[in-house]
Amino acid sequence: MLTLSITVILLLTGIFYQAVSEALDRRRHPPQGELVDIGGFCLHLNCIGQGTPTVVMDAGGGAPSITWGLVPSEIAKFTRVCTYDRAGFGWSDPSPNISRTSQQSVDELHSLLTKAGINPPYILVGHSLGGVNMRLYASQYPEDVVGLVLVDSSHENQMTSEMWRRIKMQSWLYQVLRVVSQVGVLRLIGEMNLLPILEDIKREIQKYPLAVKILFDTYKSFCYRPDYSRISHKSEKNA
Repeated sequence: MLTLSITVILLLTGIFYQAVSEALDRRRHPPQGELVDIGGFCLHLNCIGQGTPTVVMDAGGGAPSITWGLVPSEIAKFTRVCTYDRAGFGWSDPSPNISRTSQQSVDELHSLLTKAGINPPYILVGHSLGGVNMRLYASQYPEDVVGLVLVDSSHENQMTSEMWRRIKMQSWLYQVLRVVSQVGVLRLIGEMNLLPILEDIKREIQKYPLAVKILFDTYKSFCYRPDYSRISHKSEKNA
């Protein structure tokens, strides 16, 4: 009974810690742009600059829009540029649709641009998985697209049987991360600087300007959300 009681207390404490921390994250790191309702959930869209055509940017798998760093602000010097977070990433809500495909991302992006009044023509920019999404978008809405820029893009034929097997083997890890994040364990480990991947990113960005460095805490808060591991894994499978 004593062991059970301690376990319950620890779990409740972890859940409370996670809930309070998420609320504080939302206050400390408000959206950079606007949240647009595309039909039951909202996607985050941040447009800066003036001019035409509008540059629309889609980040890589598992990456929020802030990973573009200073690129959007440089583009904004000569035309309008819009970055957005796919469903479940950054400041965007998770999609009610459990499955995640490039087609779904394209449909949601089209709805987002339409509802936000961001009219074509567009120059589409996609990094990694975002490149796959943008190629699909360009093929389905060719009349809206005047340019396509692929940044180290993924390709549908790059997935080998070995890579697919590796991703399937990692499924258990993503499930574990999702569970421990719900009770605050993942956040606690990260705040103790014991997550290697976050520490690697933190060291890597030290060579970048201050405007990029200050985005690390925002990025880190996204990684602590319970749904992030599940959605990241689905994005990796789509890549």
